Amino acid sequence: MEKRILIFFGGNNPKLKELKLPSWIPTNKKPFTQSINRINNTLGDSINPFKSIISSETIEDIINLSSVSSSFEEHAFNMAIHINNKTKNNNLYLMYSGGIDSTSALVSIINTWPKQDLERLHILMSYRSIEEFPNMWKIINKNFKGRIINSLKDTNEFINDGYIITGELGDQLFGSDVIIPIVDFYGEEGINLPWKNNINKFYKHFFGKNFAPNVDLFVEKYSSTLSYCPFKIETCFQFVWWFNFTNKWQLVKHRVLEQKRFINPKESHKKIIHFFDSPQFQKWSMENPELKIKDTLLSYKYSAKEFIVKHTGFEEYLYKPKIGSLQHVTSNFDRNYAFDQDFNEMTHEEVIGCVNDYGRPD
Repeated sequence: MEKRILIFFGGNNPKLKELKLPSWIPTNKKPFTQSINRINNTLGDSINPFKSIISSETIEDIINLSSVSSSFEEHAFNMAIHINNKTKNNNLYLMYSGGIDSTSALVSIINTWPKQDLERLHILMSYRSIEEFPNMWKIINKNFKGRIINSLKDTNEFINDGYIITGELGDQLFGSDVIIPIVDFYGEEGINLPWKNNINKFYKHFFGKNFAPNVDLFVEKYSSTLSYCPFKIETCFQFVWWFNFTNKWQLVKHRVLEQKRFINPKESHKKIIHFFDSPQFQKWSMENPELKIKDTLLSYKYSAKEFIVKHTGFEEYLYKPKIGSLQHVTSNFDRNYAFDQDFNEMTHEEVIGCVNDYGRPD
């Protein structure tokens, strides 16, 4: 069977230029090399500027999702109940950073699970988790004493004993951390600045002078997919959200497997539950562009922040900035290079073999 890339990690020392991608695909920013568009499998190359270049396995179609009308809170509570029903009689381990996404998951679980089911839940965290949300630590320490575990322990141990819950994919629903350098570049008015021309100018700065001559072609090719979004993408924030939502879902869904500590990745990934990984949450994201951010950087993910404040009373959390946490976990382990569609690790040569001839450098 022909090998196709499921996910590209790059290993410990990725040499992205050796992938021999066309010059209009930036290789100096790793996330942009992992571009696998998931707009619609059946439409294929006609609306996917990447699939004709990289032989890849696309895991989901986001065009044919049913419409939803529920609020963020209703989706969050429904997901918590779903996880509880799915994992009955098993231990669960929540990867908790203190950030907005994992806190949304924890708040949802606390408010929907019966007491006896909460006793199955263990909290994986570090001192950074306490620093990020000190008030939530008081609730965790009170309700989960004896079931609080260092998040740097061997994840295989938890998978063998039950399920892992993460707050992953929250960034893909709500936006992209690329909004931070956009604000650094344009100021907060950059959030709602029209993307046309302005996103090109930003990318020329973001990717650096070596890639600057290729930015216009990159934006032109990717903007051909914008018409498949249910609402008209007009702002810089909406543009980077759409790229993140359509191209990084697959990476983020499987990136916990980047760490070389899973004995059987094909089976292990079945025991990892991402709290925001549902068709309903994805459709909510596509149908509610106004609920992601307002006109300040601190308002990013404000719907989730308001949900957390409503159920904890800690109003200062509304002003919490985004803080990256995943690097503190993944940086401690050797990394896989890439997986094919059957979760077999791929060699560098096999990955290059998935770059089609007509996708070779211009």
